[in-house]
Amino acid sequence: MQNNKEVPPKEHPDLNRKVNWGVLGTANIARKHTIPGMQEAENCHLYAVAGRSMEKAEAFRDAFGFEKACGSYEALLADPAVEAVYTRCPTNCIRLGEAPWVSAAFSLANSRLMDTILRRIGY
Repeated sequence: MQNNKEVPPKEHPDLNRKVNWGVLGTANIARKHTIPGMQEAENCHLYAVAGRSMEKAEAFRDAFGFEKACGSYEALLADPAVEAVYTRCPTNCIRLGEAPWVSAAFSLANSRLMDTILRRIGY
């Protein structure tokens, strides 16, 4: 006979904290779907949003409660407080010239992940 009691998750500080998200772009997919979903997530902090203009980024910040607006994608990716990045990448993103932002976000994530790992093991 199996025991149906739930086993509580291990208490680990990283499992209970909010992650600082950066959103690249102010497109309708982010407005209508992605950001509302992020707002519902318990571990998501809407930290920064970047648009192709500061005006668009500020409008998104005000509408959705982001902590910070960035007038360029570079500024968001350079912010050391950003821990995770959402970027829309439709199937035609290469044609639209947005593939470099996807690559930049992955590079940023990899370097920050390596930094975290090295710090935790004492290097």
